[in-house]
Amino acid sequence: MWCHVVALLVTFSVPDYERAWRAKERAEAEKKAAQLADILQSREQMAVQKQRVLSQAAQMEKEQFQRILQVCPVGHLSTPPRQYTS
Repeated sequence: MWCHVVALLVTFSVPDYERAWRAKERAEAEKKAAQLADILQSREQMAVQKQRVLSQAAQMEKEQFQRILQVCPVGHLSTPPRQYTS
């Protein structure tokens, strides 16, 4: 019985404007937390995408290097020594 009386007193002792203010503050805090979570998720997705692009670029460079080696073996890349005449 006393619990109900105390609950009623607490309910009536807090003015409506204060309740509304607290609800507004809580809503703003929840909105900021949701925005932060969204930003962190976006950053993570961007990091994964960047890593994927860098990995693909490295693979393409490796394949291009291998094709160059097949066309022109390493021994053929060096130039013959110069003959200097005096």
